[in-house]
Amino acid sequence: MQSINFDQTINAWSSIAGNVFVPHTEEEYDRLVEILDRLIDKVGQDESHPLASLMEVIGVLIEAYETEYIPQLEEKNLDDFETCNLTKIIECDRMGRFHQGGALPIG
Repeated sequence: MQSINFDQTINAWSSIAGNVFVPHTEEEYDRLVEILDRLIDKVGQDESHPLASLMEVIGVLIEAYETEYIPQLEEKNLDDFETCNLTKIIECDRMGRFHQGGALPIG
């Protein structure tokens, strides 16, 4: 097991603590989402990029906040939503609007 150099860790953490933190408020959550968006723009799909693991860590922090604080759709409501949209697509297809680039009905 590798030992940790606390002095070095304190110095490093002090410089990044403003960008890597556990969000407890919506404002902090929004800040992390903004940081992640900027990282995605910078890193893209390059898994060997030096900031790729930071992007992953921030993604995990965002996911943890969403799991704890953002209400999920109930399974029944999600099923109803999917059925409703599928029905509208089928109706549009039958009327020929779907394949001709027509807009799907709303509501």
